[in-house]
Amino acid sequence: MSEYWYVNSQGTILHELRPDVTLSGTAVARHDGTIEKDSSRSGCAAAGTRCRTGRRFREVAERAVQLLDAPMVKGGTYP
Repeated sequence: MSEYWYVNSQGTILHELRPDVTLSGTAVARHDGTIEKDSSRSGCAAAGTRCRTGRRFREVAERAVQLLDAPMVKGGTYP
């Protein structure tokens, strides 16, 4: 929860409490013994508004599936 105050020299005093929302999601894709995952975290101050994260989490799921076709990394030492 975040607390906001606004006070000016004309006597105006505003006070607002805003709930802070944090959403996190992980997508796991598996095919023929290969497992890949992707994740994302999103936050918003939900003061009368909606947290629109549906598209972001759909993209996370799609990336996890796309990673199944990524080339395998060869073992060894890298710079």
